[in-house]
Amino acid sequence: MPAGASLLVVGPGEVTPSDRVTIPSGSAFVGTAKSFLELDGEGVIKKGKVSAFEMDATAVTNQRFRAFVDAAGYVTEAERIGDSFV
Repeated sequence: MPAGASLLVVGPGEVTPSDRVTIPSGSAFVGTAKSFLELDGEGVIKKGKVSAFEMDATAVTNQRFRAFVDAAGYVTEAERIGDSFV
């Protein structure tokens, strides 16, 4: 398996390499000039530090998300509380 790849369960007993990329640590501006919902914690724009993290190189397909939900028993926020927003 190539460096930076991980295994992703895509179906019963089926595992596929998933290319990942590392997002380096650094500074970023976080927040918003106008908060639409105070509970989301966005608040005013400020500079913050972000630790390095990894993420898939491509968007997750509905098929892969369904496989994850089925394999892990994951329950979405929309299913738990009846609403969700991005």
